[in-house]
Amino acid sequence: MNHHTDRRQELFMHFEECVKRHFAFLDDMSCSIDKSSMGWSVNYASDKIEISIYYERISYEIYLTISLMGNVSCTMDEIISSAQDRQYLYGTDENLVENSVAELSILLMQYGQAYLNVEKEAFNDIVELRKNLSKKYELEIVEEKASVAWKNRNYAEVIALYDTITKDLTQIQQKRLNICKSCNASPDNPRKTTSTL
Repeated sequence: MNHHTDRRQELFMHFEECVKRHFAFLDDMSCSIDKSSMGWSVNYASDKIEISIYYERISYEIYLTISLMGNVSCTMDEIISSAQDRQYLYGTDENLVENSVAELSILLMQYGQAYLNVEKEAFNDIVELRKNLSKKYELEIVEEKASVAWKNRNYAEVIALYDTITKDLTQIQQKRLNICKSCNASPDNPRKTTSTL
């Protein structure tokens, strides 16, 4: 082993100690440390949930996931997403490891009670959050492409793009669509072309 690897191993051993100290409240919730866990994480498990606290070997990021046994898992970021912006917790030395693990345990106690109590609605909210984020991303991509097509007066492409999100069009997008349809229907329109989509 080289010095760099030894140092990482020391930090991980310190991380394990910090997790056992700051997450001791999980013992009172019938969660016990999973001795079979491998790699750079400390895992707690009950008969219904699993909590994994990770320490990334390359980025030094410290984070956790909560999994409903045989079902959905979520990260602390997803749990607190409606309450505040994402917090990057990391540990490049003993003090940062200590502070990050302590902060993570506080966040779990503050925002994660519904998950620790295995309230299925809370996990369902995460599934819904993911769907909403996916849909938002899809709408952003469509608008980005439609804006380019609109600037290039490629009305057929604007129509084809907006037709994929008709239920979610904004007022401006609906106006553009109407304009594009009327322009595309005109026999004098040199841009009346089939969309490349």
